[in-house]
Amino acid sequence: MRQLASIQKVVSVEPIEGSDFIEKIQILGWNLVAKKSEFQVGDLAVYCEIDSIMPDRPEFEFLKQNGKMQRIKTKKIRGITSQGVAFPIELAIDAFYNASPELFNGNMILNYKEGDDVTEFLGVIKYEPPEPFILGHSKGNFPSFLTKTDETRIQSIPRIIEEMNGMPYYIAEKVDGSSSTFYFRDGEYGVCSRNQLKQEDDKCTFWKISNKYNIRSILENTGRNLAIQGEVAGVGIQKNRLNLKDVQLFVFNVFDIDNGTYFNFAELDQFCRYYNLPMVKVIELNTSFEYKTVDELLEKAVGLYEGTNNQREGIVIRPLEETWSKVLKGRMSFKVVNNEYLLSGGT
Repeated sequence: MRQLASIQKVVSVEPIEGSDFIEKIQILGWNLVAKKSEFQVGDLAVYCEIDSIMPDRPEFEFLKQNGKMQRIKTKKIRGITSQGVAFPIELAIDAFYNASPELFNGNMILNYKEGDDVTEFLGVIKYEPPEPFILGHSKGNFPSFLTKTDETRIQSIPRIIEEMNGMPYYIAEKVDGSSSTFYFRDGEYGVCSRNQLKQEDDKCTFWKISNKYNIRSILENTGRNLAIQGEVAGVGIQKNRLNLKDVQLFVFNVFDIDNGTYFNFAELDQFCRYYNLPMVKVIELNTSFEYKTVDELLEKAVGLYEGTNNQREGIVIRPLEETWSKVLKGRMSFKVVNNEYLLSGGT
């Protein structure tokens, strides 16, 4: 689960040329702007990631617009790409006191450690763009036997770079669309958005995709309990940055429901070729992962969707063989979102 708000250490503090009141700080792999002298290297801070929506409290008043709390966005400030907001550790202490004054311990600050998740504690929620009507009506919650498609951003887990060092890997283009899952399990077929199981409806975009690519028939014919996951993009979805003439599917996962495992790259590629399913575009495949820094990967993420002038959303990086990550405590797979895309209004 994504840590929208967590206790993190300030890695570096640097001056911003021409500014007397703000400076650049680094937390994990994120760069952000903070008040001058508010933090020192090594300080613990409450770090809130982009896409966080803070609770309606006086200390977050600066994030309000037209009387409504706004999500934290990527911004360019004095030439610095600032992503997230950092607050002094006392914010968490004050929040605890306000929530439960009878339990407050004046030495509570000593109990916080680097990496602690305080998202729920502070009442921070994640911004979710509303699903357009064409994406259909809900039939229920996303099935518990499946895993939602939500990759962790590289800035939140910079140590993954060292963990992947030397591994055979591939880099896929991240499609700017709407996440979808199609599953067949013990005779039951289901169609899902990122968060919902969808009612069957020929006006629902996900069901249109299901019919267009004969996904139910494909899954039934495998004789296995499988799920296909991909991005649905095109007319009416986000800003159609790929400039597609219709709605299309780009497959990025096949999941074995019974074993709880994903197909590796070769299996995924073979599956898509055999069943004539379009796979996400692979932009790099190599025998040894040699990237060293977050900045290198952020530079790699920059680019346009082919045949357009639109910034692509970013890239997804995985080893060729499915691998358990100690850093992620799960599947080794992460995304690098293109900052130019974010600055141009992407989410």
